[in-house]
Amino acid sequence: MDALRLHLRAELRNQWRSLIATVLLIGLIGGVVIAAVAGARRTDTAFDRLLDDTDAWDVLINPNEGIATGIDLETVQSLAVVERAYAGYGMAVFLLDDDGDADFDEVPLSVAGGSDDARVAFGRPHVLEGRLLDNRVVEEVMVSESIAQARDVDVGDTLPVAVFRLAELEAFEEAGGDGEPPLDHLDLTVTGIFVEPDELLTDDLFSSDSLILSRAFADERSDDRFFVGYLAQLADGPDAFGDLQAQLAAASPDGLIEIRQMAVVADTVARGVRPHVFVLVALAAIVGLAGTVISVQAVTRQLEPLRRDAPGLRAVGIGRGQLVVAGFGRVVGVAAAGGVVAALVAVAASPVFPIGVARKAEVSPGIDVDVVSVGGGVVVLVASTVVLSWLGVRRVASPDARRTRRERPSLLPRISTGPVSSSGLRLAFGPATESTGRPAIGGLALAFATLAATVTFGSSLSSFIATPAEWGWTWDALVGLNNEPAPGEIAPIVDRFAAEPNFDAVGEVIVDQASIAGLRVPSIGIDQRRSTVDLPVPRGRAPRADDEVALGGRTLAALDVGIGDTVAVGPDGESFTVVGQAVFPGIGTYSGSDRTGLGTGALFTIAGLRNTGEGFAFPSIIVDAADPVALAEGIESATGGARNDDLGDYEVFD
Repeated sequence: MDALRLHLRAELRNQWRSLIATVLLIGLIGGVVIAAVAGARRTDTAFDRLLDDTDAWDVLINPNEGIATGIDLETVQSLAVVERAYAGYGMAVFLLDDDGDADFDEVPLSVAGGSDDARVAFGRPHVLEGRLLDNRVVEEVMVSESIAQARDVDVGDTLPVAVFRLAELEAFEEAGGDGEPPLDHLDLTVTGIFVEPDELLTDDLFSSDSLILSRAFADERSDDRFFVGYLAQLADGPDAFGDLQAQLAAASPDGLIEIRQMAVVADTVARGVRPHVFVLVALAAIVGLAGTVISVQAVTRQLEPLRRDAPGLRAVGIGRGQLVVAGFGRVVGVAAAGGVVAALVAVAASPVFPIGVARKAEVSPGIDVDVVSVGGGVVVLVASTVVLSWLGVRRVASPDARRTRRERPSLLPRISTGPVSSSGLRLAFGPATESTGRPAIGGLALAFATLAATVTFGSSLSSFIATPAEWGWTWDALVGLNNEPAPGEIAPIVDRFAAEPNFDAVGEVIVDQASIAGLRVPSIGIDQRRSTVDLPVPRGRAPRADDEVALGGRTLAALDVGIGDTVAVGPDGESFTVVGQAVFPGIGTYSGSDRTGLGTGALFTIAGLRNTGEGFAFPSIIVDAADPVALAEGIESATGGARNDDLGDYEVFD
């Protein structure tokens, strides 16, 4: 035993550099794998942890009548399904441009709390910097991240704004709108920069620019409130949504009420996060496989001196069991040290995660110690290294039992023409030995395969994102008619667009909600006015008759129907035939509504949706043009270059 101990000490003095290199190699590879697994878990759970941290609302209730609605806070709180709720009031607040004038083109969504706990108790925003505002202070404001970035605003800065005096606005407009509009200029102090949980993924038609104002602000300017919304938590959670609809309908039978569900938002975010989780898991699996091959080879080579000297050690009385123990101890020591390094690498890499949209949702950014991933990963790393190195440990104890294939006669020298070609052929086609590096070649092959797969996936994803038609936005521009003209008033406007020679195709669009087999579905109605501009329909076809509908893939699955089936639509349960599966962009009635998405939505003709929808039917016009110049000239010509009486207020999204 003394001889073996002396031999091992001598080896340690001679091999300490290679041992350290092996430990670092195992630690680096293991650390990357563990970090990827921990990052996948952190990315996957970020939004759920955000909802817990902000005590998120279940539903956002938006009466369409604005401040004149018959649904007040007491009514909402009295509903049997509602556990708690508070009100938020929309205020006409404008940011100032470089000249100090109110910017009427970029208007943030400005909401002031209607109670002391509004936006500071449940349903809080996710504060990225700073703190929540004090509802007792008129001059405090929180700004969304988009405003902070666009306006270069930091916590503690003064934000100058202008607020409409709504009581005087009607008289101002009746007088012709000449002179200074009835605005008050205020200086607000920024206490925090935030992002709303339901705005982590923004749709094309909805801006994330928003301000949160205090209850004191809402009380002081109570005459300037122009809409109200209610954030509510339900006693039975999202499962009570159907009961909520019924109770709201009973409380306000004649009013239109739009609802946004946090469960729908969570599902949308989960689909946005899923590709990132998949990439991290795939990275961990492939790097782990390739790294295991390389690491085991490196560990096995550390046993080579002991295997080489085994005959001499056995000659001085060292038994086979002692050699096995010595080899096994070396493997365990190297693996354990590598595990420690891997844990340190994984923890050090944790600030990189989460990735994608989940990064903004992370409530505790920075260093994170995922005990399950790190602890479990170290155990698996050490165990797999030891188990897979067992063959090398056994060979240490029986070095003479193996007859290398190298001893067999080879035909290579006979077919070669010299020592150089003979060596090349032997390395390429010769039998495996411990020094040929076949495991290393296999590991490198897997690494290159991982790189190729990652590049291919990233390229495909980038191409998908850069091609709007792939995710439903098949038109060049959408002109939203903000004044909500009546159906009879829309036709002349659409006719003007259809007659515009710069446009290749023109369609009329309405957006609404429809009940399909009891499921409330964000819906779009499209009528072609010139040529064809429509949603992508990869299966079946778009609706042509007023009793036909095309559904998103997820909506088809939720309803358990297929193309050719019939579904009951609307309050009267009218029978519609499913004629296709459509792809939808993110469109809704307004910001506080459930919206269509890639696999979610229903496509009707306009008449079909008007007959069965809830009654929102917000109108828009979609157009195609040959190039950006023709598009700009066509919109300029069709709109008259400015907001005008017959077209009303409009917005262009391209």
